[in-house]
Amino acid sequence: MDRVNRESSYFARREYPAILGAVRTNVAHALGVDAGESAFARNATEALQSIISQYNRLQAGDTVLYADLDYPAMQMAMNGLAERRGATVVMIDLPELATRESLIAACTRARGVDTVLDAAHAFGQVPLSLPETGATFGGVNLHTWVAAPIGVAALYIRKDTEGISIGVGRVFRPIADRARTAERVAA
Repeated sequence: MDRVNRESSYFARREYPAILGAVRTNVAHALGVDAGESAFARNATEALQSIISQYNRLQAGDTVLYADLDYPAMQMAMNGLAERRGATVVMIDLPELATRESLIAACTRARGVDTVLDAAHAFGQVPLSLPETGATFGGVNLHTWVAAPIGVAALYIRKDTEGISIGVGRVFRPIADRARTAERVAA
């Protein structure tokens, strides 16, 4: 913090983007993804709500499916998305012994269904490779089990997902655009 205060805007413009990029690369590696498939958020709820609220592939007449075990904030976000897009909502009873990963792999990717994985409390507690889950999108807290500061989380967007632009906080640009912007600022 002393360095940030001492070097102020010079640090923010010249050195911070490279440091942030290195941290993002390390976090992405730990999640089993490419850095271009990840972005930071303040918490998993923000990451997942950013994904859900900006999801643009849902059409009128489509169905949004979520489980009774899903976090209430995610259920509300899915309900809101369905309402805005004229879709139907179906909530399923998910047996606690079934793993989300097994359901995702078996039921969705083979059918071309986009999925959002709420792995908020999994990262650092159990082995987790987001690509191995088959999920299209995901969100994890970094402060829960890996001792990152409170207010640090990550979102995941699988790299073969085209036409999706997700922003976090006040930045609403595709992840690849944010990376190029950081590279230009660092240069």
